[in-house]
Amino acid sequence: MNNEKKREEIFAKVKEKYGFVPNIIKELALSPVVAEAYITAVKVLEGTSFTKQEIQAINLATSTQEGSDYCKTGHTAMGKAAGLDSSDLELIRAGKDPVDERLKALVCATRAVNKKRGRLETDDLKCLESKGITRGEIYEIIAVVASKIIPTYVNHIADVEIDQELLDGACCSGTDSAPETSASCCS
Repeated sequence: MNNEKKREEIFAKVKEKYGFVPNIIKELALSPVVAEAYITAVKVLEGTSFTKQEIQAINLATSTQEGSDYCKTGHTAMGKAAGLDSSDLELIRAGKDPVDERLKALVCATRAVNKKRGRLETDDLKCLESKGITRGEIYEIIAVVASKIIPTYVNHIADVEIDQELLDGACCSGTDSAPETSASCCS
């Protein structure tokens, strides 16, 4: 199958799921295998122990920390659609802790994993455990973060235009650069 046919198949699947083909998918599909890898990872990760709201909080924390305006806008809209509280979305976008305690623990763990590039120390692990984050959930956070890096890095290279559909669904206005966040929620 040629690349154009693969791209069209990818676009059809994405349009069926979301109602439109986001510009980031169009950019990823310059290499259909990359677009397919990302789409497959997102689908597989729907099977984590996290709720849809929690996955979007993890994605938004990663997008914010990595400084991807496209991904921040997308995950703000998707978080709102998943039922995340607007104030929690705004706080995560600003590099602050959400009010919801479970989300706070997950966002903290995400930031620590990102900032330390997975090199969590014994104290970090004990702290996260005290906040109710299991070792398995840390591994699931790593997988969600890893999948988010694909469109984030592509966006850094291509500076993908934010889709109007995402802007219309976005609830928050945020900073344009990645805020400085602490690597540990226990310090």
